[in-house]
Amino acid sequence: MNLLEGFDVASLPVHSAEHLHLLLEMTKLAYADRDRWIADPEHGHVPVERLLSKEYAQARRAAFDPRKRAGAHVGRRRTATPPASWWRTGRRT
Repeated sequence: MNLLEGFDVASLPVHSAEHLHLLLEMTKLAYADRDRWIADPEHGHVPVERLLSKEYAQARRAAFDPRKRAGAHVGRRRTATPPASWWRTGRRT
C-alpha cells in the first residue's frame, strides 16, 4: 500500500489501461521484494522495518514509468529487485 500512496489512483478510471498498469507494476515490485527477502526468520535476516518504510516505498516507486508499456523493452533484461547495496547501508548508493 505504501507503493500506491504516491499516485492518485482514484483519478484513474477503474479497469482502464493506466489503472491496471499502475496496479500491476506496483504488485510486481512488491512481489520482487518478497522473493528477494523470503526467509525463515530463525535463519535469515529480513529488514522488515526498512521494507515497510515510506522512504523505501518512495525509492521503489521511482522505478515505475507510466509511459512504458510491456514489450517496449523486449530483448533487454530488466529486474524489479533492488540492488544489494541498498540493504548494506539502509540507503541507496
